[in-house]
Formats: sequence, C-alpha cells, structure tokens
Amino acid sequence: MAETVTQCGLYRDVLQTSQFLNWMHIIGPQSQDTGLWSTGNGWACYGMVRVLYTLQNWSGSSGMTSQADQLKGWIQEILDGAMLSALDNGLLLNYLNDASWFGEISGTALLSACAYRMAINDPIMFSSKVYYLGR
Repeated sequence: MAETVTQCGLYRDVLQTSQFLNWMHIIGPQSQDTGLWSTGNGWACYGMVRVLYTLQNWSGSSGMTSQADQLKGWIQEILDGAMLSALDNGLLLNYLNDASWFGEISGTALLSACAYRMAINDPIMFSSKVYYLGR
C-alpha cells in the first residue's frame, strides 16, 4: 500500500501545474496534452479515493495514517480546483482551464462522486466546503 500511495504522489508531482490545483492530461514526448481535462482529473481523483478506502479498510495498513492524510489532501486539491473552474449549464468544462470548451458529463460525474464519497469518508475535512458543482 505504501508504494501505491507513493505512485499517486509521483503522478501528482509530474501532472500538477504550478498555477492550478488540477492535473494536466498527458506529459511526455508523444501526444502531449497539458490541458486540465476534467475526465482525467476525475479518474485521478476517484482512483485516489479507491486507494484511500483500500488503505483504510485493509488490516495490513492500519498504521498508515500519514499516507491516508496525504491522499485526502491530494483529493481535496483536485476537488478544490474543480470548484474554482467555470461551468457550462452546471457542468464542468471538458478542459477545466479553457472557457472555450463545452460542459461535459463524465468529468462532472466522476468529480461529483469523489466529493460525495469523501463527504462520507471524512465529513470534517470535506464538509467545511460545499462541493456542489452546480453551485
């Protein structure tokens, strides 16, 4: 489990921009796309939610509270970034940092699911802000 959390952190180190809380889509020499794709951010966020739940419910990781806290912080960053993004008819934009894009359902649904799961998982940390993407 420790290696899984480390891998999440390494993805964050590479994909998170210095100006935004969200993660870029593709970094690398082929097919690079530095846009903040909402569906990709949803996958990253929900994947970390799944890792968090596994970490919290597996007996072998009972002492890994600092790793759980790291995951919660990274999840919160992505959700906070989504909350700061523009909307189109109540939907997050396909690319969170580009107002020329349309609102799209996949990223909005995934990030909404993350917000609701985290409100259940840690109501103190995730209820201080209302994660209502429809505002």
